[in-house]
Amino acid sequence: PQFAPAVGGGGPGQPAAEALPGLVRRPWRRLAKAVKALPEVPADEQLHAVRILAKHTRYAAEASAGVIGKRATGFAKQMAAVQTVLGDHQDACVMEGWLRTAGAKTRSTKEAMLIGQLIGLQRVEAAAHRAAWLDVWDRASDPAWRGWLS
Repeated sequence: PQFAPAVGGGGPGQPAAEALPGLVRRPWRRLAKAVKALPEVPADEQLHAVRILAKHTRYAAEASAGVIGKRATGFAKQMAAVQTVLGDHQDACVMEGWLRTAGAKTRSTKEAMLIGQLIGLQRVEAAAHRAAWLDVWDRASDPAWRGWLS
């Protein structure tokens, strides 16, 4: 297929296979730059921002898979893994916040203790995903997955 790309490509009639890598490369570079800029212990909000960038990169790769094929599909799956682990981390953080709000409104000691235990479980969940995300990122960012972006 051929098309006239709106961003980052040549003129009308440029083969899609030539234009699409550039359109995926842009969100990939934003994501890689954001990960590189993270401090050693990133804030939860920073990890959530990286998740959003991984989602953008994944969608761009998925959109190009019909033309690029297995290389784009494999890259998209790697980005989905990053998105998933960071999404699970975000879910645990949000749930902890919700539980804290609910706990502040309870008048029962039994309910307060139960909410405290649930908060503890969410912290364990968040910590597990925080610990796992760098390994997932290392696999996903391997140049072998993105050689087609050059």
